Amino acid sequence: MKKISLVIISIIFGFTAMAQQIAVSSIVDINFQKGTKKLSSTEAQSLSKRNNEGDDMKKNGEFYAIDDFILWLVPGQVNVPQGYLEQVKKGMFNFYQLSPPKNYSAIIKTINNYQVLIFNYDIDSLSYYNFHCVYSDNKKLLNGSAVFNVSEKKEIIGKLDNLLKNIRFKP
Repeated sequence: MKKISLVIISIIFGFTAMAQQIAVSSIVDINFQKGTKKLSSTEAQSLSKRNNEGDDMKKNGEFYAIDDFILWLVPGQVNVPQGYLEQVKKGMFNFYQLSPPKNYSAIIKTINNYQVLIFNYDIDSLSYYNFHCVYSDNKKLLNGSAVFNVSEKKEIIGKLDNLLKNIRFKP
């Protein structure tokens, strides 16, 4: 199940990677909580709880240490099809029906000037939190992912939800 989950996440992040490589700061402003540290991909790999994602983590995105977890952000500028988030949500739901993880949830919300799909699930002692933000013009997106211990889930999801409220896409 872990390997299948990692493949799915890699595919979704790959959609963003098809867009040109750009910096997170070129499409969004994010007010990170105090003490957040930007990491190199090498630092992120050495600290990450992820398994078998090393190659993807070397190629794409930016990494941030927020307290006891690593946040992986992958920005993109690409034409996002109408209904993209709903399609991803439906596809993930159908996929996870084959071998359901514990505590799977998925929700689409509107925050500030963007829509976001948030999905979260647990496998063994780890909790996976992924989000896909699409700006209202459907030309900018920001994907994020964090993996942390289930025992820290409530606290870390609170921090990630707060982070999502502090994302502002640039027009």
